[in-house]
Amino acid sequence: MPGPIGKLGSLQDLPSLDTAAFPLVRGFQIQVRDTKYFGRLLHFCDGSGKTIANFPWTDHVDSVWGDLSVDIVSGTAAHPFHEFEQSWDILIWRDAQHVFVLQGDGEGEYETCFRVPVHEFDRAWAAATPPQVAFSSIRDALARPHLAKALLLFNAQLGVVPGELFTLTSLEHLELGKNGLVALPPEIGRLKQLRVLDLRFNRLSELPAELGELQHLEAVNLAENSLTQIPEWVARMRALRAFFVAGNPIDRDSLEAARRLRPDVEFDYPKLGAPRNS
Repeated sequence: MPGPIGKLGSLQDLPSLDTAAFPLVRGFQIQVRDTKYFGRLLHFCDGSGKTIANFPWTDHVDSVWGDLSVDIVSGTAAHPFHEFEQSWDILIWRDAQHVFVLQGDGEGEYETCFRVPVHEFDRAWAAATPPQVAFSSIRDALARPHLAKALLLFNAQLGVVPGELFTLTSLEHLELGKNGLVALPPEIGRLKQLRVLDLRFNRLSELPAELGELQHLEAVNLAENSLTQIPEWVARMRALRAFFVAGNPIDRDSLEAARRLRPDVEFDYPKLGAPRNS
C-alpha cells in the first residue's frame, strides 16, 4: 500500500530519493468521478478501486485533460509534474520502468508515495480519458453545444454577459464570478437545466426574477456583491439548497425572513470552492 516518505527539502532532492522503496501498486486504476457541485474530479486508485491519491482542487478535470496529460506524461525526476493548493500537493514523474507519485500537505511533508509500472499507468490514463463536457471559453462551448454541461468563465473579464451564452440550454453549471458584472440579464431564465451558478466577486445589486424560474437550481454563490435584499422568489425554489450572500450588505430583516421561510437553505458562507482559474 502507499506509504509515507516524510519531509522533502526541495524538488531538487527528487533524483536522490530511493524510489525502489516506494510501494508498488498493481491493478492500478485512474477514475474520473462525478461530483455534485465540482464536476469531475480525478482519482488514482489501487486494484480494489480505493483512492490512493487524488486531485481535490482540479474541478471539472475534463476541461483541462489535454494539458494535464501532456504535463503528467512529460514529468521527470529533474522536472516533475507538480500541482499544489491549500494544504495539498502532488508530484508525478517517471523513468523507463515506473511512474512515481508523491502526495503531501503542501508544506513539503509527503504522507503518500507509490510507484506504478509505466505500461499500467499509461493504459489506465488512456482508459480514463473522459468526454469533455466542461469548457472554459464560450467559443469552444458553442462549437459543441450538445456536450456543454459546464461553462467556467471565472475572471474572464467579461463586463457583461454575452447573449450567445444563453443559447447553451444544456448548461448545468455556470461560473461567472469576478467579471465586473453589474447586471444579470433576464435571459438567464432560458438555462432551464442549470443546477449551480457562481456569481462571486461582481457588483450585482439586484437579480432578475427569471432566475427564480430555474427549478433545477441547487446552489447560487453570490458572495461579495452588492445585494441588500434576499429576493422573495428564493422561498419558491424547491431544489435550492445554497444561496450564499457573504460579503453583501444584506438587510438583516430580509435575511432573517429568508431563513424562516427556507431553513433548509444555507445563506451565510460559500462552500463551493475556488475554481482552478481563480
